[in-house]
Amino acid sequence: MNFPFPSDATVSLGSQLRSIRHAQRFTQRRVAQVTGLDLDTVAGLEAGKGTVGSLVRVLDTLNGRIAGQPEGAVLGEWLRELRHARGLSLQQAAAIAKISKPTAIKLERSTGQIASLFALLTAYGQPLRLVTINREANSWHSIVRAQPTFTVHHGDAIAVLRQFESEHFDACVTDPPYALGDFTPKLVTEIVQAWAEGRDFDFANSAFRSYLQQDWYQDHWDDALPQPSLWREVCRSLKPGGHAFVFAAPRTADLVALSLRLGGFEVRDQIARIFKTGLRLGMDVAKVLAKRPVMARKRSGQIVGLLAERRRFPTPGGRVPPRAGLALTPEKIMEIAPETAPIFERFSGIRGSLKPAHDVIIVARKPLRRGNLADNVLEYGVGGMDVRATYLKAQDGQSRLPMNVIGELSEEFHPYFYAPRVSVRERDRYLPAGMKNTHPTLKPIELLRWLLRLSTQSGAAILDPFCGSGSTGCAAIMEERKFIGIEREAEYVEVARARVAGWATHSNGRDSEPLR
Repeated sequence: MNFPFPSDATVSLGSQLRSIRHAQRFTQRRVAQVTGLDLDTVAGLEAGKGTVGSLVRVLDTLNGRIAGQPEGAVLGEWLRELRHARGLSLQQAAAIAKISKPTAIKLERSTGQIASLFALLTAYGQPLRLVTINREANSWHSIVRAQPTFTVHHGDAIAVLRQFESEHFDACVTDPPYALGDFTPKLVTEIVQAWAEGRDFDFANSAFRSYLQQDWYQDHWDDALPQPSLWREVCRSLKPGGHAFVFAAPRTADLVALSLRLGGFEVRDQIARIFKTGLRLGMDVAKVLAKRPVMARKRSGQIVGLLAERRRFPTPGGRVPPRAGLALTPEKIMEIAPETAPIFERFSGIRGSLKPAHDVIIVARKPLRRGNLADNVLEYGVGGMDVRATYLKAQDGQSRLPMNVIGELSEEFHPYFYAPRVSVRERDRYLPAGMKNTHPTLKPIELLRWLLRLSTQSGAAILDPFCGSGSTGCAAIMEERKFIGIEREAEYVEVARARVAGWATHSNGRDSEPLR
């Protein structure tokens, strides 16, 4: 429906936005909390000032849109369609609106300033008037937004969490950075000392670098461990007895567990998640030694070429850019440098590590309010493990209790729990045309659903402070939980919002396609 705004052209966008907020019975503070914006930004929007991105987030929360914008359409895409319908180039549209071409490009990416948006819509003969989405219509938005079910915030996890009241969430399921690198005893001592003194360790100015850092990353997300200051905010925002399921790599799980303990959590258990396909076995000692004489010949100009594009850390779909490297078989190396044959004979098979086949899910819990599990569950609804909701039926008809070993197990163990790795189909499902999910560490949605059933009831509020591309949100929606995700990287925020919205469509019965 259209709000009965006065038709006078002087009515500001801000007053329209304020009217929608009042109609939805939201305070400015509540809008700021849900959107992850600060209170001054919300107030500025209601004064007709601010960015398009902030406006879109507020409208999304208040079930609003710009008049003429199709329901479910991304603002930038709609602006592009308006321009194409008028047969205008970007340069022509910018000239008519009296804005720069870069500004027009920003607007078609759903960014820029509200004043520029007003100018462009005016040039198209499209008034900047706000309307609310018709909830009675049988549309995607009316189904998904019948009750607010999910929000993905773009920003720093600690800053966003501070906007939530204490004891807000029922559980936290998250996959934080693993910090896959070399932790020398000296470095570990410095980290633990900083944490024991109540301060964060300065990873940015330390010698630590993740193995995953490559030339094309300027500020790689894996270059630090989650610190106690973050877990203190998570712990504060959880109800007493609320569980945190935190994924970790075996080589750094001890530090993640320590960080959780110092952040106020009890570490209750670890779940081993088994998978069949892992990264390679670390350094191949024989190859490294044998390549040295080959590289010496190359530097002296005796041989040319030999470099090939290769991926140090393969990911599903091969979406991490390759880099140039000396990709030679042992046979080729010995052909170029015959003197390396004794090296292969002596050191062949010596590798840097075992083939990785599991990662760790740390099971932590906020301390009970009164120390009694039964009373805590009665009062807050959390604190225990719902084994009934996670029973699995075996072929013999018997129910199997949930275990702390899960994943790609042999068929003998499938009755207990089977969660294969994420398929390409699951990775990109529901994304708009042209959008790819490049996140390198997705977890299976079925596994995350199992963790939610294990720790919460329907209607629970779920937190993921390292949201990534939104898999926890997809699982939460499928299990009829509310979801709040926080993600620092803008690319993944957009992917997460699209994925969770798509899985919400599936959850409401509008997509009959099987999950896998």
